[in-house]
Amino acid sequence: MEGYKVFKPDWTCRGFQYEVGKTFEEDVTPSCCNRGFHFCKELKDCFNYYPFNPDNKVAKVIALGEIDEESDDSKCCTNKIQIVEEISWEDVLRMVNLGKGNAGFCNSGNRNSGDWNKTNFSNGCFNTEEPKIFLFNKPSDWTYRDWLNSDARYLLNQIPRNVVD
Repeated sequence: MEGYKVFKPDWTCRGFQYEVGKTFEEDVTPSCCNRGFHFCKELKDCFNYYPFNPDNKVAKVIALGEIDEESDDSKCCTNKIQIVEEISWEDVLRMVNLGKGNAGFCNSGNRNSGDWNKTNFSNGCFNTEEPKIFLFNKPSDWTYRDWLNSDARYLLNQIPRNVVD
């Protein structure tokens, strides 16, 4: 199965060192969020688990072993993965700028607007300041970048999706 994976700038993920062009295998039964090599079938879904940060590395992968999939189909896990090729951020932007009502670059999903400009994660075009976001329908002191790097977002992503349904 083909998919996509995001890595830290040094090509690590969850403490494991990866390299483009190589195949990695673990002697485990894959289990999403527990053990194995995680990836997503759709590139846009990777950014539910990693910040949309151009310092990170993004790659096309192939799952060659057993596969476990989350019920919402956004995350998969395997015990054998090949890192096929790095995807440039220019291509990432082009590939994830999908959905209804999007304008500009660096958007995935529905009803997003903004361009990836000099201030990053800005809402709108040609901004010189990074706007604050709303949390629980209230203005906050956080920018979108603050949210992406927050412990709150990390903890929220640890909750199994079927628990909240």
